[in-house]
Amino acid sequence: MILALLILGPVVLRNDTATIPPHHRWRYDRFEITAKHLPVDVDCEFRVLKGDKVRVELLTQENLDGLRQGHRYEAIRRSTDGELHQEIGVAGTYALVVWNEDEVRPAQVALRLALDFSGKSLNPPRTLSQERKLTVIFLSVIGFLSVLGLSARQLLRAMKFRAVTSLHTPNELESIPPIQDPEPGCRQDS
Repeated sequence: MILALLILGPVVLRNDTATIPPHHRWRYDRFEITAKHLPVDVDCEFRVLKGDKVRVELLTQENLDGLRQGHRYEAIRRSTDGELHQEIGVAGTYALVVWNEDEVRPAQVALRLALDFSGKSLNPPRTLSQERKLTVIFLSVIGFLSVLGLSARQLLRAMKFRAVTSLHTPNELESIPPIQDPEPGCRQDS
């Protein structure tokens, strides 16, 4: 079952047009996400055909119950720009609520709601977590200091070689005998 969901890609829950009455009315689609299907991407695309004050919200079941009872609630994500994407990592029941905030005219909204179980998020993270930021900074500093240390070592070697060769003229350098390897079996103390 899970393999089929991964191969098939998004599961479309709704792909139709809805009419929502005026005066802050709303309609919702409820869906459940089980632990074996996590993580899942909720992908909603909507286009307002009539009306102009439409918003879409993603809620948990608890917040939907609060909304239905007239209490305050918190949305996981809100959108008024035609699309809403959210990765969900906690099993539970969720709802996508479409609001018409116009006082007079009904709204007609073309809505497509899909759940993507493939793990290929359409809404990739835009920032790193604090721990990852610190890890990147730490590794960057270590890499920089390593390159700096190796470069300094090479530079000091080159300066030392240049100092030795600058003390002698080219003719003197040719007359310096090369260093001989010790005879086999002889031990040299350092």
